[in-house]
Amino acid sequence: MKPEVPAGALDTDSRVAQSIASHKEALANETSLVKTELKMKCYEDSLTAYRSDNFEEALDAFALYLALVESESQEAVDPEMRATLYSNIAVCLHQLSEWSLAQLY
Repeated sequence: MKPEVPAGALDTDSRVAQSIASHKEALANETSLVKTELKMKCYEDSLTAYRSDNFEEALDAFALYLALVESESQEAVDPEMRATLYSNIAVCLHQLSEWSLAQLY
């Protein structure tokens, strides 16, 4: 059986990967309460931006949300939410005509 490669794992150099890494670094010292509040805000901001066809803003909000999810302990990570966020990032990239990068997500 092949080892599972997480979506986005093939992307380490793009602006999206760098954004996610930057968000993770900025979140490293935040409390779980702050992270929970940020997740709720990211959820609202990402959907508002996406529904307004502001895909660049939505992409950044989804990247922050993914960084928040991935900064949780492995036991706490919701695999469905993680998969949804990767898919949403791919859709935003597709809408921004960044098809090659979208395929990585």
